[in-house]
Amino acid sequence: MEKRQFFRVNDVIPLILQKMPPSTSALKARIIPGLLQSSFEPVLAEDDLQSDPHLLRMLTAIDAKLNLILARLSAQDSGLTNVENYQVNLSEGGICLTLPDAYAVGDILEIKMMLSSIPYSVLLVYGLVERVQKLTEEGFEVAVTFIEMEDDVREALSRHILQRQRGMLRNQLEYLYSPDNGEGKGENAS
Repeated sequence: MEKRQFFRVNDVIPLILQKMPPSTSALKARIIPGLLQSSFEPVLAEDDLQSDPHLLRMLTAIDAKLNLILARLSAQDSGLTNVENYQVNLSEGGICLTLPDAYAVGDILEIKMMLSSIPYSVLLVYGLVERVQKLTEEGFEVAVTFIEMEDDVREALSRHILQRQRGMLRNQLEYLYSPDNGEGKGENAS
């Protein structure tokens, strides 16, 4: 049984993929500098606003809109404006995604990706194609293991994955305890 080393998350992210020539050497993953490298730290923690949930929802909505604007500006600066979004399964160790074209096991790919976590990051990573599986009419499922990754790049990936997982858990809890769901706090099931 295969045991995974890293946390994984399903996500949709903009990517640019390029097959590298076999003779390529000295590949090193890196964070692409630019606007995305700016530190956009939240001013208030959610714990600070628990006493006023309405204000928290309003500020969260404003924050989401500002983050979207920053993401668009950052994408333009990083050359990721007209790229396709891919549904991926992402971890610190690699990425799995569906592609229209097949790659061969052993191919090395250059992957430029924009992560929407805060602070925003555009990463240039390299990966070794480990598995290619033909899907029905959808293309090919390609599993890639990242290679030659520096600690700062791995930390940016880890931060993004943990933020996405935290957001997904928060959404699940909000759904479970929403009054519309009929299972809100304090209600007894009959």
